[in-house]
Amino acid sequence: MIIIIGGGASGLIAAVAAGNAVGGGNVKIIEKNDRVGRKLLATGSGRCNLTNINAALGGYTGEDAGFSAAALRKFGPKDTMEFFEGLGLVTRIEEHGRVYPKCNLASAVLDVLRNEISRLNIEIIHAEASRLSFERSAFSIYCTDKRKIMGRSVIVSAGGRAAPVFGSNGGGYNLLIQMGHELNDVYPALVQLRTNFADIKTLNGVRVNAGIGLRRNGRVVAYQEGELQFTNYGVSGIPALNVSGAAGQGSDIVIDFSPDMDKEALLRLLEKRVVNLRCRRADEFFTGFFHKAVGRLLLKYAGVPPGLPVSALKDYLNKLVGSIKSFHMPLSGVLGFAEAQVTGGGIRTDGFNPRTMESVIQKGLYAAGEVLDIYGPCGGYNLQWAWSSGHLAGVSAAGYINDL
Repeated sequence: MIIIIGGGASGLIAAVAAGNAVGGGNVKIIEKNDRVGRKLLATGSGRCNLTNINAALGGYTGEDAGFSAAALRKFGPKDTMEFFEGLGLVTRIEEHGRVYPKCNLASAVLDVLRNEISRLNIEIIHAEASRLSFERSAFSIYCTDKRKIMGRSVIVSAGGRAAPVFGSNGGGYNLLIQMGHELNDVYPALVQLRTNFADIKTLNGVRVNAGIGLRRNGRVVAYQEGELQFTNYGVSGIPALNVSGAAGQGSDIVIDFSPDMDKEALLRLLEKRVVNLRCRRADEFFTGFFHKAVGRLLLKYAGVPPGLPVSALKDYLNKLVGSIKSFHMPLSGVLGFAEAQVTGGGIRTDGFNPRTMESVIQKGLYAAGEVLDIYGPCGGYNLQWAWSSGHLAGVSAAGYINDL
């Protein structure tokens, strides 16, 4: 019997992969929620960005980010699309390689998985696993409702701590620690940035295409470009979320409000605007270039009096270029696990074989998905890691059972 602890994305695909290899009657899922796949329903704003065609190229983060490569090679984005199409789900590729169901419904992704689980007669046990041990050639899973469930192989796919509203509480970490595995510090990832910048509320709700970096001691430790959204507490948007994992290494946020231009080109453009708009006031200088709130902020921090004639701006242009290309805000942290899309950190991957997802400490024990110290950027990368690692764990566990 193969026991899968956790009925999220990685657990469900592990169950299907194992069930197809050893028969669904030899596979059970333990899920503490009243239904499997709850977090899956919320992904992609309810549309489910189920993979990204670029995910196999890497881009993952972890103590050993390369650990993800073997699973992604064996079951990559193309395999994921073919797998789901085989279950009846039609997919389509959108901007930046993101893949969604054609029907735009996350529920459809879960439905086809649940249908396959049902077809294979895989049992779902609604209980919370609290203790895991290996006794007399078999694993024993002890549940909080006093049940004891036994199996010859176990896959821990219980997720991390992000989005606790869907039941994520880090319980999988404890189970693997009980089996001798080590936990790296966990932290919220793909989450909004906080700042105590004095004028942040003046930007609340403003969206800009910009570059955002996190800097410490003059060195940029993370950087990405795209659409940012300012809030009354900091910065959101995909680029901000993608750099948030490095927040612990950074001390300030640096915004490039014009990433498509270098400083020299920007200076020439501002000089031209001074000529063209010489009869205007300084507070109109950025009209048609930046959002009004951004323009006012740039002028303020360059020390430009708002009533100054544009014709008198020549002495301020270098300061304006500096503000546009490198606008600093103090970084005060990130929002918490409740708002995070994924968990950074997790169980150390050096305790598992990347080619099988099997523990190097205990044969027959496997791990998959967010419980491990691997995560990717926004855009389908994290679900692809769940599919890749879960599928590999399911196939490997089936092979282990067949060899007994």
